[in-house]
Amino acid sequence: LSLKLARGDARAALDRSKQDLERFASSPLRSSNAVAGQIQTAAAASALALAAASQGRERAELLRFVDKLLGKRLDPFVLLQSAALTNLQGGRDQAVEALRAALRDRRIAATPTFAQAASRQLGRMLGGDEGQSLVRQADAFFRPGGVVEPERFVSSILPGFGT
Repeated sequence: LSLKLARGDARAALDRSKQDLERFASSPLRSSNAVAGQIQTAAAASALALAAASQGRERAELLRFVDKLLGKRLDPFVLLQSAALTNLQGGRDQAVEALRAALRDRRIAATPTFAQAASRQLGRMLGGDEGQSLVRQADAFFRPGGVVEPERFVSSILPGFGT
């Protein structure tokens, strides 16, 4: 799914995510919170990416879908995706504060890829010297790992902050 998002095909990623959710609902694994969290995280990311590129009724429907998914989850990535949802709903200042709070959460800090992605998205939102510094730091983290286009990579794993 992340590959579909990285290629800019959020609709295909969301379609696949919805199929996965349907299959999971009737799977013997449906009682596994870990598996549920992964599937729901992927579905929310796909819907956030598509919502960021959508308008009007479609955008509103996608945001409701994400809100419903997030309400079912307990994993720390809910903090990040909730910030994206808030941003896409027009709450830019609240999204900035939500990203700051997520970055203080030890569970997010324990996953450096997502912590740096959140930091980069925060930097893009803030702008100015502080924002540029956050973006540079995140890019310096990603590039040695082989990420050629950090902005594109981050937008594929943590969408919803480009608007």
